[in-house]
Amino acid sequence: MIQNDIWIKEMAQQGMITPFESTLVRRIEDSHVISYGLSSFGYDIRLSTAEFRIFRHIPGTVVDPKNFTPANLDPVQLHHDENGSFFILPAHSYGL
Repeated sequence: MIQNDIWIKEMAQQGMITPFESTLVRRIEDSHVISYGLSSFGYDIRLSTAEFRIFRHIPGTVVDPKNFTPANLDPVQLHHDENGSFFILPAHSYGL
């Protein structure tokens, strides 16, 4: 279900999004950044630098979303360079 900015803001006040940015940010000082924050019909998120995991298929296992196995998730290292901090996802993977 698509929710508008008013609904998203109300839910954020109840703790749904933490930290919450009430406006869409595209620049910090004189630098362009990948957008984050509230827009008219959505919220652009940023990844946590504290923890990020990628899904890893373990042969012979079944992925059950109602009984998920944490062993299927591998932590990913946070990298840094002159452009900022980032995660590298291996080919054919996705992050959670």
